[in-house]
Amino acid sequence: MKKKLLIFFFAAISVPFMAQQSVNQKEIGLITNNFDTFGLSYKVGSSESLWRFSAFNLSGSNQDSRADSSSTNVNNIGIALRVGKEFRKSIYKNFEFRYGADLSFSYTHSSNDYKPSSTANSNTNVEYSNYSPGLYLVLGVNYVINNKFSIGAELNPGMSYWSTKRNEKYSFGQYDGSFVTSESTSKNTGIGYNFSSTPILFTISYKLN
Repeated sequence: MKKKLLIFFFAAISVPFMAQQSVNQKEIGLITNNFDTFGLSYKVGSSESLWRFSAFNLSGSNQDSRADSSSTNVNNIGIALRVGKEFRKSIYKNFEFRYGADLSFSYTHSSNDYKPSSTANSNTNVEYSNYSPGLYLVLGVNYVINNKFSIGAELNPGMSYWSTKRNEKYSFGQYDGSFVTSESTSKNTGIGYNFSSTPILFTISYKLN
């Protein structure tokens, strides 16, 4: 199922490059929905119809810690991608109404290795992964500052499918040098809906041409 969703998502990304469309406008932008995490966007097309690509919530970390002779290593990675179509219509002076839809895909993974002491011949590893494809509408406005810069805000009501998997593995060394290993795995899936007015996605865009 996961492989099929990935194939579908990246196939959707290739659609704009196969479509015949006059390209006279290119934009790059900074996006945020809480002024704490940020992402990047790229839009290409005409002044009234653009393909949009964005990468959001790019994160990663690798942390080692020691306390009372125990050691812990934690790895985290996360990414959220979107590709879609945006249409624009002038509504009043420098204001534009924008609407359309996005396909989305997000993935997070974390791994936690724990050793209770530097001399203990044991180890606990816990891995957690989550992936979520979705479909979201685009409803927003732009304020055109000048022929290069614009700011915008949009709502993204929609729905997504999510799947989480947790795997825990425990190994304990024996006196004869062998290891006893136990492992448990749990998985949860579901469908989420977001039709509220929050969060609002804010953008600052710059025209490349």
